Amino acid sequence: MIIGLLVRNFKTYQAINYIKLSNGKHFSALVGENGAGKSSVLEALNSFFNAADWNYHHSLAKGFAEREPFICPIFLIKKDTLPSLGEFQWFVEKVSELTWSAAIGDFNPAHKSHAEMFYEHREKLITEGYSSDSYYLIPLGLKKEQKYAVPSVFFLCLRHCQLIIL
Repeated sequence: MIIGLLVRNFKTYQAINYIKLSNGKHFSALVGENGAGKSSVLEALNSFFNAADWNYHHSLAKGFAEREPFICPIFLIKKDTLPSLGEFQWFVEKVSELTWSAAIGDFNPAHKSHAEMFYEHREKLITEGYSSDSYYLIPLGLKKEQKYAVPSVFFLCLRHCQLIIL
């Protein structure tokens, strides 16, 4: 399941934004006033899963350098439901371990509010009974380096706020 979404420079979302989507239950709803970004979340997920066109934030008119847009769902996956990933299993384990253990201080101070939102959301998941023992917490995303480029896949290492490009 997708528990959250990190987006940067996509439609109404400028810079890096964390959007909570689920507390691990079977129902989620996006609620907010007009212009709050509900449709942007759905469009971002459509672009991620269906290769739909990306609707960039207007600030990218000045260029993509160091502001590449990305869409990064955070997946909560029960470990015993995922088949073995062979030689990549260690990588998934490590990314999940880092995501489960990331602290607010590990994030870039410019993104502290979104780091706090992610941290509080993760803590709520833990109180709901989800843990690193039974679940992977995987931030797997797509980013664009140029307007018409094919997106590249990355893992977002939340502990150090680094992109790991595959």
